[in-house]
Amino acid sequence: MKYFTQILISLAFIITSCNSHAGNVDNQSLSDSVAGGQNKNPAASQLTADTATATNPVKPDYNRLVGDWVRTDGDKTIRIKSVMPDGKMDAEYFNPKPIHVGRAEWLVKDNNLVLFVELQDVNYPGSAYTLQYYPDEDGLAGIYYQALEKVNYEVEFVRQR
Repeated sequence: MKYFTQILISLAFIITSCNSHAGNVDNQSLSDSVAGGQNKNPAASQLTADTATATNPVKPDYNRLVGDWVRTDGDKTIRIKSVMPDGKMDAEYFNPKPIHVGRAEWLVKDNNLVLFVELQDVNYPGSAYTLQYYPDEDGLAGIYYQALEKVNYEVEFVRQR
């Protein structure tokens, strides 16, 4: 199941990254890219993301994303300082020194929390993480797109205690 979800997340990200790396910066929200770009209005996009949970009255708790997440294969950390109901996140990234985060968002897709963290710094222009939260493991897993190499890597993060 994780692998299938990662493939879907990866495809959504590739579509988004192709649009934003073609020379015009696109402010398309994560919910639009994962939902196939059907809604251009951020408020409508959030409604679309939330309707996936309409059949299940229990929505994932987006506040579970707050914390320090360490990548299992190295000294890389995503620090999520806060999450807002509108899908925005205040996030930082360290490798191990700080790397500027250009955009950080979350949404609910198919009853799962999905987050997107785009880096905008020297050697990282447009590199990004698209990750799903797995509550049973209290972990994040998904794809890291390395923009300079134009390569996707499967990655996992565990919560730093």
